[in-house]
Amino acid sequence: MASTVPLHIPRFLSTIGRNRNDGASIKGDSSIVKSPAKRLNRISNSNSRPHPIPPNRTYVNQNKSITILSKNEDLQGLLSFKNDRVVFNEVNWSTLFNKLGRFKGRKDEIVGDERFKVLLEELEEIIEEDGDSWGIQSVSNIFHSLAVLNVHSPPILNYVSTLTPKIIDEGTPQAISNVAYSYAVLGVEDDYYFESINDENVIEGILKKGYVQDISNTVWAGSCLGYGMEKWVEKIGGGEGGEICDLIVEGGRAQEIANTFYSVIQLEQNSQNSIAGKKLAEAIENKGASKLVKFGGGQEIGNVIWSMAQGKLECDGLVKGVAEEAERIVGIAKIMEVRIFDEIF
Repeated sequence: MASTVPLHIPRFLSTIGRNRNDGASIKGDSSIVKSPAKRLNRISNSNSRPHPIPPNRTYVNQNKSITILSKNEDLQGLLSFKNDRVVFNEVNWSTLFNKLGRFKGRKDEIVGDERFKVLLEELEEIIEEDGDSWGIQSVSNIFHSLAVLNVHSPPILNYVSTLTPKIIDEGTPQAISNVAYSYAVLGVEDDYYFESINDENVIEGILKKGYVQDISNTVWAGSCLGYGMEKWVEKIGGGEGGEICDLIVEGGRAQEIANTFYSVIQLEQNSQNSIAGKKLAEAIENKGASKLVKFGGGQEIGNVIWSMAQGKLECDGLVKGVAEEAERIVGIAKIMEVRIFDEIF
């Protein structure tokens, strides 16, 4: 993998036709520190002066406090937690922004708050000065959180862009997919990044070590931003028995199945290749219809049936299941989704 990055500026898109995957989430918790500091040896001499609290123990305690504030849904506490007396490490920054991102329903309130503006400005300065020493997971978590809050930060966008080789070489499937997803949500094109993840070795790594959510977010992001993702489509449609399609349908949640299928159909319409779409449709009909009907909402089911129609694919089992559960599904669908069902039925 080349160690240099082509000079380019990520492109901002004013509008992109996309199905917002607002349900995407960061798996795991950056507040968990796998290697906490060893406890200091106890001193038998009661007159001895106590040892000072080591800095890394302070960082661990700060992470715990941030997590407690999040569990208590204390947004004001999160916004006020970092001040001039509190020193953060990268995990603290990652955890704080991760927790703020979970209040995406109040993003206008967060982004308009002066405390958030100060936090972001300080983070940008630290990233520019010391970002090279930060771990990929922390960076991807922060980028994801800013994306769900719809915050465009040029310093962080440029920083993430220059990290592409490191993200590809060292990042987990979660980190790689989170970065792709964040670009799509923000409407920012980065040719070098999406060319890099449309690589057979990267695809193999995500398929072998990742979750269906990682597959779904990556393919969905490429589709939203207009990248062909040809090797992804080819890989999903590969194999004699449609093993990858079965993996997606059997292991994925309703939203992940719907987003992957929708994205594959969109990508195939541009490439005139329909193998992956057909295999995914077969897997959905044979193994996923009941899951979609039972656990899917109007948006997920509507997207799947609409995609079936776009690809001229059979979905009798799914339509039958939807008809039996129509009252429940339409009851939780939004007005736009109800119109989809009116057109289909």
